[in-house]
Amino acid sequence: VYIQWKGNPNHGNDCFRSVSYNQIRGILNIKNCVYYTSISPDEKAEPEKYPEINIIQAGLEGVASLLNQMDIIVSVDTAMVHFAGTMNKKVFVMLAFVPDWRWGLSGVSSELYPSAVLFRQEKPGDWSSVVSDITKKIAEYSENKSRQLSGSDLIASARQYIGMARYDEALQLLASVSENDRLADEAYMLTGYVYHLNEDLEKAFEPYDEKIATQVVLTEIYRFHGKKPSLEMALSNQLLLFQE
Repeated sequence: VYIQWKGNPNHGNDCFRSVSYNQIRGILNIKNCVYYTSISPDEKAEPEKYPEINIIQAGLEGVASLLNQMDIIVSVDTAMVHFAGTMNKKVFVMLAFVPDWRWGLSGVSSELYPSAVLFRQEKPGDWSSVVSDITKKIAEYSENKSRQLSGSDLIASARQYIGMARYDEALQLLASVSENDRLADEAYMLTGYVYHLNEDLEKAFEPYDEKIATQVVLTEIYRFHGKKPSLEMALSNQLLLFQE
């Protein structure tokens, strides 16, 4: 999910269109979602201020590439909306009670951009209903997409969460991998690794214990070795300790 919660502060209407980071935080806690935003190359990233979001420094071409990889773009009324709409990307537009003339005064669709969905303030200055409605829509989308994801998709997304130290979300995705999936063993072993990173060693050994108890061949477990050294070598080392 890409999110743009503010525009150029020098814009004459910015006080009505932009929102604070705290106001959009409800959108940033949806299960199985990873969040991105972009800033220009000459801006300071300050990731400590926005811990839930991956901040990408990019020019126009970089932003286009980033948006093209997103499932959903959420933005207040900035150029990012037009950028996403021109690319025919699903974009949720956060609109003030009295918006720019392009969006009219009612309705959820846009003649300019068929891929846009408009979320309007119910009363001037109140963004709470807009944030609530967008949160529900993204949560529904996320749940539906999670049902459709293959084991490889779920594991790839889990790895993203692991890289961000968001271990609970990673575990939720790994738990969604079907036992009948060809990558079920990989999900099992990766689950143990996540618990290890989270310093829960008792749970970390459970996946290994269960696999060995059901007589899974160790060479199958070691098939991870060498593909992703930073992760799988750690798994192999833990297995050796477990054997000892």
